[in-house]
Amino acid sequence: MNLSDLISFKISIPRKNKICALVCFLSYLPCQAEIVIRAAGTPSDQYAAWITTHPNDQSWITHLEKQHPSKTESAKLMDLIEIAQKAFLTGSLNDAKDKFRELADLSLTNDWGKAERKAITYAMLRLVQLQTMPKIGEGEQTQVLYLRSAARFGFDVHFDAKIFPPPLIKRWQNEIRIARRNSVKIFNLKDLNSFDIIKIDGRAYSLHDIDNLIILPGEHRLSLLANHAQYFTRKVNSSQLQVIKIQPEILVYGSCSQPQAQINFAFTAVFDDACVRQYNGMNWIAKLIPKLEQLDLQASNYKSTQAQFSTAPQASETPHSKKWIWIGAGAAVLASLALVYKNNQNKFFGAGDQSEAPVTLTPSHHEGN
Repeated sequence: MNLSDLISFKISIPRKNKICALVCFLSYLPCQAEIVIRAAGTPSDQYAAWITTHPNDQSWITHLEKQHPSKTESAKLMDLIEIAQKAFLTGSLNDAKDKFRELADLSLTNDWGKAERKAITYAMLRLVQLQTMPKIGEGEQTQVLYLRSAARFGFDVHFDAKIFPPPLIKRWQNEIRIARRNSVKIFNLKDLNSFDIIKIDGRAYSLHDIDNLIILPGEHRLSLLANHAQYFTRKVNSSQLQVIKIQPEILVYGSCSQPQAQINFAFTAVFDDACVRQYNGMNWIAKLIPKLEQLDLQASNYKSTQAQFSTAPQASETPHSKKWIWIGAGAAVLASLALVYKNNQNKFFGAGDQSEAPVTLTPSHHEGN
């Protein structure tokens, strides 16, 4: 961003943000971005009402989701897929394999969003494909390992048939079906009901809306989020998920008159008696007791006002979500890879499990005439 862009950015305030600023100015706390935490014992509806009427603030869960992953971490992942794909398309296949493997190894290191999960699954399938290449492949066992990882981690990811050879896509889809047949149902969610959200490999589920989870076999990243508790994350396998019991680590407890905090940064806390207090990282500095009926009215009015200005569509993927698509480049390299793949596809991919329902794909690779 150059100087002129920076200047225009500072003075250009969207109309929606002006409304947010006005609501913030008329509210009980100073108009500044605050993390808001629900104190132990505070009803969820009181906490939600405060968040709704203070659009310049953010809930603790929103703060956590911005940190896991951070914008920097997402950007680094997308830069890495770009480097890997460039190496792949220019024929530097050993370099490509190393970068794709680095991407695959990131799968359980964060609560990746939709775009990042797609990029990682793409890397896993490229590694499966590269296992068929002479002097590059490490054998069928490694190929199966990445194929199963792609099935477990990217079971809901979809690719255009032009991106990968159809036999590879078919083998991957069959592997997903096999994994689903061996999936594990998790019924003990009541043991985790002190949390608001459970994330499995970055996919979010509300503990209040589901009775059980169906988990594919293998290792997963489990993350638990709540507006009153510390962020919890751990790598677990599907068997461990069946018996796991986690007690939340409470952030703020006590009463409004005698609060206690387990964290050392600035935030706002909403207490059970509709008391709201601020913490500056060392001391409690404010005590506010809004009337509940006024808080409810503010929430209702804000929702009505916000609806008039909420015209921008919600993005389904991050701004980096298209960086890794390089279709159409490196045609000569892809042609040579297709020739090698033609000679190895029966050995490594076969005809698929004939007992499975067929996968209908639009052929895009002419492996045989």
